[in-house]
Formats: sequence, C-alpha cells, structure tokens
Amino acid sequence: MIALEVLHMSEITSNGLVVEPASTLLRALFPAAFVSLLVAVCVLLAGPMLQPKIAAITEVQASPAELPATWLTWAEPEKPAWRPATLPLSICRVHCTTSYTAWRYTFDYSPATLGDPAVFFPSVGANIAVYLNGSLIDMRGRMQSPPSVYGYAPRLIRLPLGLIRAGANQLNWRLTIERPGLGEVSPFYLGNYSDLAGPQHALSLLTHDLILGGLWMQLAVWLVALAMYLRGNDETVLSWFLIAAPGWMVIAAMRVFPSIIHSIEGRSVSYFVAFFALVAFTPMFVTALLERPKIVFARAFLGYFWLGIVLTLLSNFVEWPDWRGYNIANIFLQLSALCIIPYIIWRLFRYLSANRSSQIAQWVFALTFVTAIFGIFDVIHVIRASSYYMLVPLAGVNIAAAMCLELGRRMLLSQAKLARYSDELESTVKAREAQLNVQFQALRQADSERTLSDERSRIMRDMHDGVGGQLAVLVHMADDPKIGRDQIVEVVRTGLADMRLVLDSLNHAGGDLLIALGTFRERITPLLSASNINLRWQVDRSMQVEGLGPEVVLNLFRILQEAINNAVRHAHAKNITMAISQDANDVLLSVADDGQGFNSSETFDGHYGLSGMQRRAEKIGALLRLTSQANTGTVVSLRLGR
Repeated sequence: MIALEVLHMSEITSNGLVVEPASTLLRALFPAAFVSLLVAVCVLLAGPMLQPKIAAITEVQASPAELPATWLTWAEPEKPAWRPATLPLSICRVHCTTSYTAWRYTFDYSPATLGDPAVFFPSVGANIAVYLNGSLIDMRGRMQSPPSVYGYAPRLIRLPLGLIRAGANQLNWRLTIERPGLGEVSPFYLGNYSDLAGPQHALSLLTHDLILGGLWMQLAVWLVALAMYLRGNDETVLSWFLIAAPGWMVIAAMRVFPSIIHSIEGRSVSYFVAFFALVAFTPMFVTALLERPKIVFARAFLGYFWLGIVLTLLSNFVEWPDWRGYNIANIFLQLSALCIIPYIIWRLFRYLSANRSSQIAQWVFALTFVTAIFGIFDVIHVIRASSYYMLVPLAGVNIAAAMCLELGRRMLLSQAKLARYSDELESTVKAREAQLNVQFQALRQADSERTLSDERSRIMRDMHDGVGGQLAVLVHMADDPKIGRDQIVEVVRTGLADMRLVLDSLNHAGGDLLIALGTFRERITPLLSASNINLRWQVDRSMQVEGLGPEVVLNLFRILQEAINNAVRHAHAKNITMAISQDANDVLLSVADDGQGFNSSETFDGHYGLSGMQRRAEKIGALLRLTSQANTGTVVSLRLGR
C-alpha cells in the first residue's frame, strides 16, 4: 500500500531511486510551479504591504562627518560638504574613508496634514541617531567606533510635537557604519504614525520574526539529523545536510542577533564564511539527493570554500581596493553564486526526472528550487540596492523542510522495499515448504516401506529360527521309529509356544510393557500349573513404559521364557517370582526360583539356553545378570534402558 499510495513505485534502481518512465516531467513540475507562483504572489503582495501609501522621500543632502563631541544635540560637521543625494545611495558615494556621515532633510509642517507626525526608515545599513530641529529624538546602537550592530530592522520614530515648528523643520541623522565603504541609505517616509505603523510591522515580521522562527526550525531539524547520524545513519544526503545547514543557520542568526559577535572583523568574517559555506555545500546536498557526489566535484567545491575564506581574510585584514563599496570577497561571492545556482537547478531537474513518480520528491524539488530562486532574487536586488529585505535568511527553512521530506521519502521507500522483500520471502518460504513437504512425504513413504521390509525380514528370521527349526526337528523325529509319541507332542507344544510368542510380540498394544507382560503371564500360567509351580507376580502398576517395538518385546519374551523353562525343567522349583519395577529411566525385570540352583561362576559357554539369553539381551541393549548357588535357587535379572 505504501508503494502504491505514496511512491507509486514501479521500479527501484540500484541506488534505491524510483523510476517510472510513464510519468511525465511536466506533471511532476506542478508542485514547483505552484510554490513558485505562491512565492511570486507573496512578493508582489508584500510590496504594497511593506511600502506606505505615501510618496517616499528620495532627495536629501549628505556630507562626510566625524565623531561629534556630543550626541545629545545636533552638531554640524567640522568641514561640511553638503551636496544633494538621491536615495537609495551607497554610503561610499558620500565618503569611503570615514565611518561617519551626516544627512539632512527639510520639510514643512502643517497640523492639518500631519496630526501625528512620524518618520519611517525601512532599511538603514548602519547605526543611526535622528535629530529634529537639532534635538536628539532617537538613537539605536552604539554610535562610537567601533559601533555595535543594530541590524537591518526598520525604524519608526514618532516626531515630538513639542519640537516641531510651524513652517520649515529640519530632520537630521548621523550614521555610523561598521567599516568605511560599507552600508547604504534607502528612501524613507514622513507622514502620520498610523499610516506608517502597518508597513513597519509587516517589515519587522519579514525581517525578524519569520527569520527567528525559521532559525529555530532549522536548528531542530539539524539536531534530529545529527542524532540520526550518530545512531549510525550514514546516508550521504544526511552528511551533506549536516555540513551545509550551519551556513544557513548562521546567516539567519546574524540577521536576528547582529551583535552576537562584538568584533567588527569577527562579524564580517563569520558572515562571509557562512555565505561561502552555503554556496559551496548546498550543491553537494542537492547532488546527494540523487547520488553520491563524485570526489572531484566535492574537492572542487571544498576548494571554492577555502578560496572564499582566503578572500574574506584578505578583505578584512589586508588593505584591499574596493569597487563602489564592494570588497573583493563580496564581488566574488555574488558572481560565483550566480554561476553555481544554475548547476543546482540542473541537479534538481535530474533528481526530479529520476523520481518524478514520487509526490514527496516533487515537493522536495519545489522547496529546493525556490531556494535557488531566492538566491537569484537577493543577488540581483543587492546589486541594484532595490529591496528592503533579503530572502536568503528564510531559504534555510526550505532546505530543512526538503531534508525532512527526503528522509520521509526514503523511509517510505525502505518500507516499500521491505514489504516487497517480505512478500518475496513469504512466497519463497511457501514454495520451499511445499517442496520440503513433498520430500518429507517421499521420505516418510520410503521409511515406512523400509520399516515394513525390516519387520518382514525379522518375522521371517524369527519364524525360521524358531518354528521353522522346530518343524524340521519334528519331521526328523517323525521319521525315527525309536522316538515315542510323547516326545513328538512335546516338540509340537514347544513350537506352538514359540509361535504364540511371535504373535504376541506383534499384537502388543502401543508397545506398553505391562500389557505385553500380562499377555506373557497368560501364556505361561497353564505350563506352571501343569508343573505344580506357584507363580508370584510382583508388578508396580503405576509404572508407564510405552513405545517398545515388536523386536524388543519378542526378545524380552524369549529371555523370560528361557528363564522359566530352566526353572521348570532343570531346577525342579516349587515357586517362581516375577518382579517388574522402574528405576529412574531403566526397567528392572527379574525371575527368581527356589530350585536346586547351580554354580553361576561358570561362563555361559556350552549352555545354549543361557548364552542365547545373553545374546538377546545385548541385541536390545539390556544388561543381563544371573545369580545362583547350589540348593538356594536362581535369579535372572534384566535391566532395560529407556
């Protein structure tokens, strides 16, 4: 179900990617087109929301300045060089060798049009102190060199009515930039506070709140990815995400926490190193979405990253010529980003082409593709200085979301593969079980036939050795006129008794020893009664001995029969005691008589009956022991192991 509903998988390639040629690439581009259109609409709608509905002020005057003696009141520059300036304007156009510049704008006040006057600076790339008619009304950030970094947050300043004069009023502000040559001044707005509060709130949301939320989201995803990596997940895409994501997070962090690093050079180096990192390692992450990056490309982008670090250090710690306020590291970063972004887009199209049937992959492409568009947007607007905000600090969210979706896609793909392997394994097991069942039935039939053959051979052997031999003797005796009728009858009785033993061994119920011995007792009772011998039967009726085969039962019968026959014929006994008991796993059987006995220290050699008993005991794995003394009787003991 996972494969059908989520991935629509039809074929899995060797590197685990899903390929379905039937899907069209155009259809797979729908999510990217939707997200791109959504971003375009948001950017277009953001324009009116971010800009007040009054005309922007673009014509001002600017002059180089020095550190004033006091910041509480406005002081004209020691060597004023006021000249007209049209905003937006790079601060370097005013002066490139000083950190301080002075600006002024003159406006007419009318209570009818400005009931609650305020000034709105959408973006100022420096710390600022604002004065109205010579009095300080707002100062953000440390103005003395080295300055703190107040950041790029918009400034909305309410103009005190007590400082405003009827007619002409002068608005002055002094800027302190981090380093000479950096920063720019954008157009600003003068109007009623209520008309400027909405754009200021929207711009603050875009340049601070959204970036801060995205930063926490990126950090959470990065920590989860790190935990997965530490737990043994060594997928290439996960490794490159762990390397690339810190660059995006540092860019976002320095936008919302600009003064987290106090050193000017430290802030600049961190900012550029983070940008070079994301430009160098994001292509590797995108490549890893489809395949393991080739070592030559990995080394090339790693070399680019180190080159960026070298240029950053040269730009910050070595006197290096700038161009229109842009140092060599900045120029190299922007130009290289414009060259690398097409490579990222090409890699994304390859990824989408290989996974076009996966809806998740389509959204991964869409999010990462829009990230590339964000980069192009920012590079163009930075060059043109035509935007109050940057989208790159927000783009890291797209990378983090794409990583989450890709991990989810791969997890679902793995589950689909496992389900397919499970089905294949189940089919293989069933086929193997069927094959084994056929083989088992064949072996069972062969074993049954072999058992029947062995049993048939045993019966034939017993019949031949027992009844057959006695019949042969009977034929010989019948031909001898010297042998009397009683002797012939005795041989016939012996043969019949042996026949009954064979039949009884075959008819015992489930190999139960007690039932077999009960049958044996019935057979010997008439013989003992005819010989005036008393039979004492001592059996533990609670014992359970089952599973004895016919051959074991027959050999037991013949051993016991031989012992009883010896007691009847040779010992002239009056009493015979048969005892059956169980010792652990062994069965103990004994036949004891009170006859005349004999010397049991002699061997069985020459005593065919006794030697036959010994052979039969060894055949069934039993231990036979015979104890006898003259005039004290005889005891035949048999220990049968189970």
